[in-house]
Amino acid sequence: MEKLSHLSVVSFLFSISTILIVACLMSELAKKVKCPGVVGELLAGILLGPTIFGTFFPEYFQALYQDHDFSIALDGVFNLSAIIILFVAGAEIKLDFFYKHIKVIMCITFFGFLLPFLSGFLVVWYFPTIFFSSKNLTAAIFLGTALSISALPVIARILMDIEMVKTKLGAIIIASAMLTDMIGWGVFSLTIKSYQHPEGNIHIDFSLFYNLAFFLIAFIAIKYCITKLLPWFLANPIRDKYILPLILGVSLLLAAYTESMNLNASLGAFLAGILFNKLLESYNNIKQNVELFVIGFFSPLFFSSVGLQVNFIKDFNLQMTFIIILLAFVSKIAGASLGSFIAGFSAKDSVSISFGLSARGAMGIILCTIALHVGLINSQLFVALVMMALITSVISGFMLKALHNPNKNNQARGRLC
Repeated sequence: MEKLSHLSVVSFLFSISTILIVACLMSELAKKVKCPGVVGELLAGILLGPTIFGTFFPEYFQALYQDHDFSIALDGVFNLSAIIILFVAGAEIKLDFFYKHIKVIMCITFFGFLLPFLSGFLVVWYFPTIFFSSKNLTAAIFLGTALSISALPVIARILMDIEMVKTKLGAIIIASAMLTDMIGWGVFSLTIKSYQHPEGNIHIDFSLFYNLAFFLIAFIAIKYCITKLLPWFLANPIRDKYILPLILGVSLLLAAYTESMNLNASLGAFLAGILFNKLLESYNNIKQNVELFVIGFFSPLFFSSVGLQVNFIKDFNLQMTFIIILLAFVSKIAGASLGSFIAGFSAKDSVSISFGLSARGAMGIILCTIALHVGLINSQLFVALVMMALITSVISGFMLKALHNPNKNNQARGRLC
C-alpha cells in the first residue's frame, strides 16, 4: 500500500488547517452581513483557490492544494464531507412526512425539473452555436439536466443556518431536491453512456433500473429491521457506544451503492439519514454531537473545496455565463413556484420553495466536472456552469434568509411533529 511521504503529510495537514481557519473567518463575516454561513465558506474556497491565491502565489497554491502526492487524499476528505453532510440533513427528515406529502413533493419536483430541462434543451437545440459548435442531441439533454438539478449539500446547509431545516417548508424543499437529483443523475448517467457510444449501437441498459429497484427493496428492508430493533437498542443503554459506528457504517454502504449506480454517493447518505431518523432521535445526545462536528469540520471543508477547483478568470465568457445564469434562475423559479402554487402553497411560500431549490452548488459542479472529463463540454461552458452553481447558491441563501421568518408559526413553517 502506497503511503504519503513525511513532507506530504505536513502539507496535507497544513492545507486542511488553512481551509478550516479561513472558512471559519469568512463564515462569521458572512453572518455579520446577514448572509448564511455557507456563503462565507464558498467564498473562502474562491479566496484560497486558483482564482485569487493561485493567481498571485501560483507556486504556493500548487504546493498546498495540487501536489499529486496528497491531492487524492484531499479529494477523499472532500467527498467524505459531502457524504456526512447529507447524512445529517437526511436525519432531519421523517419518512412519514415524505409519505404524507408525496403528492405535494411530486408536483413541485415535476414542474421544478421540467421547465429548467426544457429551457436548457430548447436553447441548445435552436441556438447551438452559443454553447457548442453544432446541434447535438446529447449536449442539449446535458444542459437541460444541468439546469434542472439542485444541490442537496448546499440547500441542507442553508436551511440549517437559518433554522429552517426542521420546518415543514424546509422538509419539502429538501425532499423535492432529493427527488430532483435522483431523476437528474439518472438522466445524466444515460446521457454520458449515449455520448460515449455516438455510433448508435448502444443498447438500452436496464441495469440502472434494476439497481434502483434493488436499492428500494434494501431501503424498505433496512427500515423494517430498524423499526423492529429500536426497542432492543433502547433497552440496552450500555450499547450506546456502538450506535454511531453502526449507523455510519450502514450509511457509507448505501452511499457506496448509489455511487456505483452513477447517482452520486451523497444521495445514498441522505437516504441513510432518513432511515436512521427515529433511532437518532432516541439518542439525541449522539445526534447533537454529530451535527456540531459536521457544521464545525466537514461543512467548511466541503464548501470551501468548491472554489478550489475552478479559476474564474481563465476561460471566462461573459455572454455564455450571463445566459446560463439567467436561464437557471428564471426557469427554476418559474417551475418550482408553479408547482408549489398548484400544490396549494401561498405565493410567498411558493417563492421561498423555488429559491430553496435554485441552489445548484456542488451537485452542479460534480456533474459539470464529469462532462468536462469525458469531453462533452469545453472549458468555457464548464466555467459558466460552475459560476451559475455558485451564484445560484449565494443568491438562494440571501433570498431564503430574507423570506424566512423563524418567529412566524403558520402552517407552512410550523415545526414538524
